[in-house]
Amino acid sequence: SGLSSAILDGIQHSSGETVVVMDSDFSHPPKIIPQLIEEIKYNHAKLINTVVSYKKYMEEYPDGKYADHAVKRIDEKEFRTLLDSKDINLLAEHLESETNEERIKLVKNRIEELYFKKAEKAVNDIESIKMHEDYLQKYPEGQYAQKAETRIEELSFNIATKTNTKESYSNFIKKYPQSKRYKEAIDGIVVLDFNVALSEDTIESFRIFLMTYPDGKFAQKAKKKIEELAFEDAKTEDTINAYKEFIIEYPDSHLAITAKNLIETGYFESASH
Repeated sequence: SGLSSAILDGIQHSSGETVVVMDSDFSHPPKIIPQLIEEIKYNHAKLINTVVSYKKYMEEYPDGKYADHAVKRIDEKEFRTLLDSKDINLLAEHLESETNEERIKLVKNRIEELYFKKAEKAVNDIESIKMHEDYLQKYPEGQYAQKAETRIEELSFNIATKTNTKESYSNFIKKYPQSKRYKEAIDGIVVLDFNVALSEDTIESFRIFLMTYPDGKFAQKAKKKIEELAFEDAKTEDTINAYKEFIIEYPDSHLAITAKNLIETGYFESASH
C-alpha cells in the first residue's frame, strides 16, 4: 500500500528499457521525458565508453543534445585504435586524408616505430642488420636512429663471434674502431692465433705468436710451451751439452732444475764408466 509500493509495482510490471517516475499532477511536465531518456542513454554510452556504444546513441539521436560530443568521442577512439594498429599500409593511407597536424605527427611516429620494431623481429642477424639499415636510410635522424646504430653494431659482433675467424673479427674492428666490443674482437683474434700455435705445436709457431702478442693474455702460456718443447728436444738428444744449452737459453724455466739434475746424472754415469 502507499505511493512507494505503487511505484515499485509499476517498475516490476514495466517492459521498456527505461523507467521514468514522475507525479501524475503534471508538476513534472511529460514533455521532458524524451530529454531524460536521451540523457540516460548518453550516460549509458559514456559508461560503456566504446565506439559501438556511442554509435548506438548516434543512431537513435543523430541530432541529439550530445551528438557532437559522441562524434568527437567516436573519432578519438577510432584514431586511438588506428595508432594501436600494426598495419603500416593502413596508417600510411590515413595520412593521405588527415589534416590535423598533431595527428599527422602521431601517425608518422607510429609508422616509424613499426619500421624499427619490424627490424627487431627479424629472423636472423643478417636480415636484422639489413632491416635496421633500411630504417636508418628512411629515418637518418629518427627517434630510434641511435638504437638502430647500436643494434647493428651488436648484431655485427654476434656474426663475427659466430663466424669466429680472424677475417670476421678484423672486419668488425675496421668498421667499429670505437666499439665497446673492440677489445673482445681483439681477444677473439688472439685466441684464434694461439690455437693455431697450439695446433702446430712447434717452438717456431709459439715464437711467432709471442712476436705478435708479446704482452697478450696467452704470452706466459706460449713461453711455457716453448720451454717445454725445447726441453723435449734436449731430452730427445739426451746429452749433457743439450741440457746445458737448454739451461743457458732458459735459465729461469721451471724445467731448469730438472735439466741440471740430468746433467749431474750424466756426469755421474760418465764417471762410473
